[in-house]
Amino acid sequence: MIKKVKKYSLWVCCLVMMISLPACSWNDYAPTEWDDQFFIRRSGADLPVWIHGNRASKVFILTVHGGPILGSGLDFRRGSYTEELEQKYAMVYWDQRHSGSAHGRFSKEQLKVDEYVRDLDFLVDVLKDKYGDDISLFLLGHSWGGMLTAKYLSTENFQNNFKGWINMSGVLDVNESDKNAIRWLDRIIQENVMMGVQVGVWEEQLEALQSIDTSTWPLDFSESRDLYAIEKDVLKLVKDVLKEEQYRSGFFRSSFLSPSATFNHISNVLTAFGSLNKDFKNQALTSRLNRIHLPTLLIYGKYDFSISPEVGEAIFQGISSESKELSIYEFSTHEASLTEPERFNMECIHFIETHK
Repeated sequence: MIKKVKKYSLWVCCLVMMISLPACSWNDYAPTEWDDQFFIRRSGADLPVWIHGNRASKVFILTVHGGPILGSGLDFRRGSYTEELEQKYAMVYWDQRHSGSAHGRFSKEQLKVDEYVRDLDFLVDVLKDKYGDDISLFLLGHSWGGMLTAKYLSTENFQNNFKGWINMSGVLDVNESDKNAIRWLDRIIQENVMMGVQVGVWEEQLEALQSIDTSTWPLDFSESRDLYAIEKDVLKLVKDVLKEEQYRSGFFRSSFLSPSATFNHISNVLTAFGSLNKDFKNQALTSRLNRIHLPTLLIYGKYDFSISPEVGEAIFQGISSESKELSIYEFSTHEASLTEPERFNMECIHFIETHK
């Protein structure tokens, strides 16, 4: 029995070392004179915040990572796009409640979207208190982060804290995702049929798409499975035009070789995803969009079928902003910042310089 305990203890020690030791070894995360790190504590949650970049610019881009729960702040930092942005501006990365290496003691009742909105607003107050009321803040949300930022900006007068909103592949209504995907897939397939290349193959995909029973929503399991299969087939057909080199680059490093606590991240996912997911799926923000009058840049990947550009079109039409732009990236899926970083940076910098 003692031998077995020693044997298991050795394996546990090895696992801990694998998780924790590499966190100090990646030079990309080594602090410089420009960097800062701190925690904010609100309503039982301790949320880590990392500032990387040019704080002297007085322009801060507050990133809001995807998920929910599954994402993390430093994962938003991977990819070459951050290098240029950090040279020009201060980038704010943070782990949301029960995400990444965030921790604390709070009930599952606090895993609500509105609680995340209050966390975000509290972080805004901290940034202003720490770096001055004269800083120019821009909000950059991705995927679930797009929903969270939309909810934040359409709540009370919170949008007055920011100079502009950059929404990359942001979702509005999870329950509408399949509808959006089917309509967008139809447009993509029809476009390729009209081009006259591999017409037979594309017509097969169109036939398969039209065979999906959309009489009831949400789709049942078999219909969802068929839709996912069509999406995969279409992505295979267009793989030569996609720029996927960076899509997964840096994921291992940001997950295992960064200051993020990997074990804590895994624990967060396993213990909290279901609770927040229920509230997340009940969000339907289309009717709130007219409250948003902030300058807005919407960025969506043409071949993103999880959150299609049709969502971006709905946001563009729904917000009250006088200055707004919808940019569809022709060679991207869900993370245009990774797949087309040069264009992403050019558009973001132009947007920020125009409105700062």
